[in-house]
Amino acid sequence: MLKMSLLLTKLAETLDGWSDDGRALITETETVLVAARLSAVDTHALVELAATLTWAVTIEDRSGDYVQQDYIDDDFGPFKVLVSKPPTSDRVNSIVTNAGFADWLSRAPATPAVQVVRLTGVIETLAVRMAPWGDDDTSFVPTRFPANPRKVVREFGGHRVVPEYLGPWVMADTSDLLPDDKAATVWINSAATMLMMALANELEDERTLVFRGPPLAKYLLPAPGSQTFDHNVFRHLQDAGRWVFEFEQEMETRHALMASELARTNVGSGDAAALFSGGTKSGLEGAKIAHQLGLHKISMDSLKAMADLRKAVADEATKLADATRQLAAAVATALFAGVGVITARLTVPMNGPIVTTAVVVLAVVLCLYVGAVILSGWQFVRIQSDLRLLWRSKLYRFLPKDDYEALVSGPAGRAERGFKTAAWIGGGLAATLLASVLVVAFFGPAAIPLGVNTSSNPAEPVSDIDGATPPEIDSRTEGSPTRSTGEEGSPKFIGPPFLVNR
Repeated sequence: MLKMSLLLTKLAETLDGWSDDGRALITETETVLVAARLSAVDTHALVELAATLTWAVTIEDRSGDYVQQDYIDDDFGPFKVLVSKPPTSDRVNSIVTNAGFADWLSRAPATPAVQVVRLTGVIETLAVRMAPWGDDDTSFVPTRFPANPRKVVREFGGHRVVPEYLGPWVMADTSDLLPDDKAATVWINSAATMLMMALANELEDERTLVFRGPPLAKYLLPAPGSQTFDHNVFRHLQDAGRWVFEFEQEMETRHALMASELARTNVGSGDAAALFSGGTKSGLEGAKIAHQLGLHKISMDSLKAMADLRKAVADEATKLADATRQLAAAVATALFAGVGVITARLTVPMNGPIVTTAVVVLAVVLCLYVGAVILSGWQFVRIQSDLRLLWRSKLYRFLPKDDYEALVSGPAGRAERGFKTAAWIGGGLAATLLASVLVVAFFGPAAIPLGVNTSSNPAEPVSDIDGATPPEIDSRTEGSPTRSTGEEGSPKFIGPPFLVNR
């Protein structure tokens, strides 16, 4: 194992030396190390180093054709050598050289862990764990860092260079910086560049940072690998990046304060590294003080806004309760009126199309009344729901999601559900009432007038209310009073038919 480590270190140092001297262009992927622009001598040396590690190699000449080691000659160069690295797990990348490490850092990290041959210790950021080759610790869990710097930094270059996610560039603990570690320095330089771009107001091009201030200030980013940050300065830069982008809700305010403080920092140089070396610490302190003063004023405004919010939610709940009661009253009125219509239709001795039409119209009017009450309340619910969405995005962004749910969405939702339940029940009852009236109006039994003979024998006389048979009337003297002899022989006065005592 020790021998393998020494061989890997020798391979990495050799390739990094060639890269620094301009003798090779080094890139690395998850599975392949690529060394291009090699001379014949360097190609032979790389192939032999890879053979000692038993790593497979592929050699390409200037035309891109594959060649064997015996045919390597400067007449066919420069050469490109592809060295296959041993496989690793899906969560880990393996990097041999510092040049390949810098190339890997120039892209968004694809895995939460990376092993670097020339790294002597562990560096843990919020999103990535960087460790020496062979460190297979799998206990690392990435931490969510949701703020997106691209929302607050304007770019005018050909493509976007500001990082969308700062998790790989912000350390979990800045005390873990490794002194005198060249691989760690590669990451420090990349992280510093990303943080400097994220803290500016604008990027005029890929290297020019603009701070609006006032005053307006412009600074140039150092070329890759040309600047090594002091560890104390880098810690201040880490603190600034964490403070500005720690909370997504406050990102815009904190970023504006920090950028304004940096714009007022006069370092007498147009170098961005000099600006952040001399102004990050004081700028962060000034931004924090300004933020605290702003929070004091905002807190008073927030209290007033919270009181207004509480009143608005209470008023909405009260109005929905009134609408629910109004709906219940409308449904009750319609039901009582409908039951009365049905009862009258079944008992009143009146028939005909006019009566049927009147009954149907009355039932439809009652249902339309209930429907109008439901529609009015439903429209109010929709308007209040849209207003709450507008409040959330415009007036109450400072409230966390859980607090807004407990203070606004929860109570308002319960009030809405109560009204909607009453609306469905009331609508169902109104529809049932309408259907019942229609059935009774068109298919119900006809009303029977009192005194009409419904027996099968038409000659059978109609009895009076007490069950007695009415006396016969002498038709000889139609319309005149007559006398009749009662049961005891005494005369009894019989009047006209319409005066018969029932």
